[in-house]
Amino acid sequence: FPPPTARCGSTLDTTADPRPVSRFAEMLPLLRLATLVVLAVPTPTPNFKWAERLDKVFLTVLVPAMSDVKVNLSPDGRVQVTALSGSDGLRMKLDLELYGQIDDARSTWFQHSNRIDLTIVKAGTMVRWFQLLRGAKVHPNMQVDWSKYKDYDEELDEIEVKSGARGIPVPDTDPEMKNAVGDYWQRRRQEARGKGG
Repeated sequence: FPPPTARCGSTLDTTADPRPVSRFAEMLPLLRLATLVVLAVPTPTPNFKWAERLDKVFLTVLVPAMSDVKVNLSPDGRVQVTALSGSDGLRMKLDLELYGQIDDARSTWFQHSNRIDLTIVKAGTMVRWFQLLRGAKVHPNMQVDWSKYKDYDEELDEIEVKSGARGIPVPDTDPEMKNAVGDYWQRRRQEARGKGG
């Protein structure tokens, strides 16, 4: 700043109190610390639900009245979701490392008013992970999505029926026979896994 000058008809006061400038200099370290504290406040993590199939994982991220949604999927299994929550204006961020690798090109996501639905396609062979996250087994904001949950044996039953591995399908008109055939194949699968009958 240029040095102060006297205006027309006034004199320059050289006895002015220098404390406001020195007081600002004293407060500067505190202002820097306050900035660091604000920057260090963690971004809130939204609640999410998950369910699994042999070939994919379903994630539902819950953010009320969201906007400015960004989803990033990496082949190594990293999932990053950020959104601005409309209810309180907070930036929410979910950053997960999934148990296995994913096919990010075939995976999809859809934004709804209060949630983001992700269908994440697994890379490689069709196998259950039996846990969602690499390393840690539980995330504090994670829940099972019971509306999308399917038992492992039920999923294998569907695959066997659709593929014709069980032979001629039993008609729906005979539910007792259909259940008996299903029980037989489940017992056979359990014995093959070494669980016994």
